[in-house]
Amino acid sequence: MKHSTRQTGQSMVEFVVVAAALCTALFWPLPLNDGSGRSMSTIRLLISNFQAGYERTSASISLPE
Repeated sequence: MKHSTRQTGQSMVEFVVVAAALCTALFWPLPLNDGSGRSMSTIRLLISNFQAGYERTSASISLPE
């Protein structure tokens, strides 16, 4: 019985380490290549690219045939 409890504790530690690494990677600020010296997190960059893609798709769908 003690062996399975130890195994469960080990998997919880692995989960926390992987979740912390993922959160760090998503929210770490990255410098922008526009020469302004600004930075943006990976998650914000991903969201803004999805928004831009949606706007382009929406605009192209709304054009008359």
